[in-house]
Amino acid sequence: MTVIRLCLTFAVLGGLLAVRTQNRASAADHPRLEVVNGDFSDLSSLTAGNDGWYAGLPKGWRGSKG
Repeated sequence: MTVIRLCLTFAVLGGLLAVRTQNRASAADHPRLEVVNGDFSDLSSLTAGNDGWYAGLPKGWRGSKG
């Protein structure tokens, strides 16, 4: 009984280690997040909207369309 429990424990730990290693590798494939103008100190490229919010993106920012 003890040998079976030990083998099962090693199998579970090996599986968890494999999943963790795979998650680390996939995270390295994605580019890092870079914040530009994070304090909104440059609002020159924005235009005022009707509801008081600004349309567009701050200078130097890129949206999901590039």
